[in-house]
Amino acid sequence: METSIFQIERIEEIEKNILSCSISLNADHPIYQGHFPSDPITPGVVFFQALKQILEINLNKKLLMTEVKKAKFLEITRPKISDSLIFNINFRLNNGAFDVKNKTTFTNHTVLFNCNATFVEMTNR
Repeated sequence: METSIFQIERIEEIEKNILSCSISLNADHPIYQGHFPSDPITPGVVFFQALKQILEINLNKKLLMTEVKKAKFLEITRPKISDSLIFNINFRLNNGAFDVKNKTTFTNHTVLFNCNATFVEMTNR
């Protein structure tokens, strides 16, 4: 049975289109055996996947990321040291797409990841 690299613990709607979400990282996930065995760090793609899943849950829609306008990693995330993260998400609907600004922090409020991205709803064809 495969286990997830992260778990969404809580999503709170602060106000319309503003979310605060806490996730916990699974330090025992097999990906850390290769990234990197002696000093495991969380791959950057995990942040984008968590952001997408948080939005999908909140909006009750399947989404596709179509553009990353900005992405900046400010800190390394070592899950054996800091396994709890907070995503602070601001989004708005703009011509059928969701423009998203995210700031991810450790629980001590140190910023570790900023990004601006665009998501669209996936449609069945």
